[in-house]
Amino acid sequence: MSGRQVRAEIFCGATIPGRNGNDRAEVSSYMFSDFLKAYVTFPGYTVVEAVGYWKDSDPTKWSGREITRVIVLYGPEGPAFRAEVRKIADNYRIFARQDAVAVGIVPAYFYLATTETFQ
Repeated sequence: MSGRQVRAEIFCGATIPGRNGNDRAEVSSYMFSDFLKAYVTFPGYTVVEAVGYWKDSDPTKWSGREITRVIVLYGPEGPAFRAEVRKIADNYRIFARQDAVAVGIVPAYFYLATTETFQ
């Protein structure tokens, strides 16, 4: 990779809201794997298992907790990479019936560590 690189993180909550507002389901490991195969076309990426927390806009309401999978991608800074990241996030939002999917994109220093790197 040459040029300026960025790191993108797509936060994929695993809770699928029920249709009546009360029932909930979860995106299983198998479902998530199917999603990755269908929508993530990058030659390499990392998935980190995490737990996400959030607070309601009303501070008197209960804060939420959710199993989250974070897709980490590196790519060239610019509109094409951002569009690909957004497409993955939008597809996950639809796939898992999410209200929103958080995305973070920050500058990154990236290199492949090989035996030649450390000579």
